[in-house]
Amino acid sequence: MKRSAWLTGSCAISLLLGCGSAAPSPRATTAQPKPNQAPASESMTAAQIDQMIARELPTLPPSVAVAGKDWKANVPSLTPPKLTPGDTDLLELAIGTSAPVRCALRRDLDAASTATVFHSVFADLGEGITVASVKPEAVLLAGSVPVMTATTIYTVEKAETRAFGELKMAIGTLRRGVVVICNHDEPGYHKSFGEIVRRVVESLADGSAEAEVELVAATLQNEPVGFSHSWKTRDEKGGDVYRSANALMIRRTPTELVYSDTYAEQTIKKQRVESGVWAKVENGDAASVIRYHHLKGSKYAYEGLLKKKKVEGTFDAGKAGLPLPHATEARLAKLMSKPEFSFEEREYTPSLSLDALSVTTYSRKAGDPLDRARTTFEGLEALEILNPDGSARSLEMSLGTVSMQLKQLYRSGSGTAAR
Repeated sequence: MKRSAWLTGSCAISLLLGCGSAAPSPRATTAQPKPNQAPASESMTAAQIDQMIARELPTLPPSVAVAGKDWKANVPSLTPPKLTPGDTDLLELAIGTSAPVRCALRRDLDAASTATVFHSVFADLGEGITVASVKPEAVLLAGSVPVMTATTIYTVEKAETRAFGELKMAIGTLRRGVVVICNHDEPGYHKSFGEIVRRVVESLADGSAEAEVELVAATLQNEPVGFSHSWKTRDEKGGDVYRSANALMIRRTPTELVYSDTYAEQTIKKQRVESGVWAKVENGDAASVIRYHHLKGSKYAYEGLLKKKKVEGTFDAGKAGLPLPHATEARLAKLMSKPEFSFEEREYTPSLSLDALSVTTYSRKAGDPLDRARTTFEGLEALEILNPDGSARSLEMSLGTVSMQLKQLYRSGSGTAAR
């Protein structure tokens, strides 16, 4: 996990929590199903509505085999799943409720699209539908793949009455280029829905694990708000490519979320960062993409868009060069037995500066437990609990009157690209 990536995001969150309403951003569109006309009437009592929302399946449906053109899976369903093949494969699962669980297997989205897809659906549920509340629900682990769930309660005007409904969504991103998007348009069954989608994604992801994968879940005041998904691949020239996708969905008001997807990658050749990409999408608006590559010595060139403004130039990585993936973890692992330490790591963080490196300080003070470290970045301090390999098992930071927590859900492989 790149600590600086989350600390950079936390700077933005601290500003967000103190600001007022923002102007609406352009909305992304997807081919996702929209909510049905809600079946629950306003004539129901509050207790009846609460009971409906709290209900769960007594048992999950058994697993049933289903296969598409280039995939196969075992999915929970009481009847043979209904498969509609196409550029986007559509799957319907009968789970014993009035509405089925509907899933779409999208091949036209990238790994950093989770929050963007949620935004495209929740920002426009359809004509005559009013959002009553919206919130992230959970970050689940499907093998080595993250699944994020969220829900919105909405109302629909129907003739002389008003009905309410609840749309639950879940998104799992497979690293082979498939994004699984599922929904269930019926009040209740929150945990059942999450577990059904988790099993679908886990079955689809079977056998796709890379050598090095890390998943980290983020919470704000103990409410799930996102995740970080990092993995390693190799390019056609034999270079190691380290990729990460961060998704954040923060509640600004009971009916409004702020959505952010961030993607980063670095290609390593001969123990040096040869090139990299950083991109960010906010509320469906793809406004920033920066690409950089090594020139000579400690010099790098960058070009791209930053907040829709075209930029280009160079920066100097200094004598030490850009830190390789796992470099910080390797250094922290060597310092695990030290009662006190302090060191700085300089990284390229385009969202803060295009022309200079940002500085993160790692330290331990006298009296701190030997599995703890303090991380300071742009005036924010985070407290970490470390694994023996130097990775962060958990991290917590204060953002004004609230706190953000990160927790490592999964980690495989070992860091080899560390100087």
